[in-house]
Amino acid sequence: MPKIDWRAFLNRWNHIVNKSPGLTQGLPNEVNSTGFLGQPGAPDEQISQAEARLGIQLPPSYRAFLQVSDGWFTGTDATSRLFPIQETDWFAVRFPDVLQGWLTGFQMQGEPEPVPEKEYRVYGETQDPSLVRSEDLQASLVIGIGADESFYLLNPRLIDRGGEWEAWFFAAWLPGAKRYSSFGELMQAEYQKVKDWVEEEKEHVRSVRLSGGMKASLPSLLAEFQKEIAKQSQVASGASWIDAPYVQYVRGIIEGLQYGELRVRQIQEQAHDLEEVQPALEALTAELENRWQQSNRAAKQEGQMDMVEQMRLYSAVEGSRQAMGIVQWFLKEHKML
Repeated sequence: MPKIDWRAFLNRWNHIVNKSPGLTQGLPNEVNSTGFLGQPGAPDEQISQAEARLGIQLPPSYRAFLQVSDGWFTGTDATSRLFPIQETDWFAVRFPDVLQGWLTGFQMQGEPEPVPEKEYRVYGETQDPSLVRSEDLQASLVIGIGADESFYLLNPRLIDRGGEWEAWFFAAWLPGAKRYSSFGELMQAEYQKVKDWVEEEKEHVRSVRLSGGMKASLPSLLAEFQKEIAKQSQVASGASWIDAPYVQYVRGIIEGLQYGELRVRQIQEQAHDLEEVQPALEALTAELENRWQQSNRAAKQEGQMDMVEQMRLYSAVEGSRQAMGIVQWFLKEHKML
């Protein structure tokens, strides 16, 4: 992979997030007040002290990133961020309960057969997220956290000739990890997520502007639900039988989106003017948020359920969150939220 010019790369990232009302609305106040997703770079001495504390030498792409920005909000939500170097620690030390929950799942379902190295080192869209080695997870360095208990990790058990560590986006709801050959590749993938979101946002704005008022625009709101349901259905239909837990998770998301679509159709049939549509959609947003929070609280009761039930709850969390996000965006576009 070509060497990344981190300053230019992060400036591009920062620019597209700040141009997006939908993304900036979800960021913490301290980020919006400065207009910058990161922090000043970490001094070399501070990075070296962290390396001494951890007993390792950090991979070059991650070290170069820290020299430009000591931490970073991805822009996708209020929580997803890379830690400042002083917060970076071993996953087993900082999040022992999450690690134990995953290992318990392995014990309940049985450790999978060893994966051949050639098969394991498949990166990109064709990789199988469930191919996670428990020993790699236990040894990993956690460098950031995402929404719904997802994590950015570096794997010191797989280092290439250039000193780059394998990098993970890890979440129990995947289930497993999306793996990359380096921290730099992980960051490029996260940047692409933001770009894709912004393009969808722009397309949505165009569709809203072409329609009339809020009542006349409800078909476009339904179209957003249908588009997202179709996308998730395509993901589920393209998965292999090996990915059964992931398919179950995606189907749970689809159910959450279908519920949101059904409720919007009910509003479309029952409401007759703006005075009725707006409060109905605001009430729907509160309803979806409540469903999301209830499922999220239940999913975090890890010791009281098996992984299948936990996966079902995490899919309900994500389905309600996505449905709520679609309705919130519609209200924002009509300057009603």
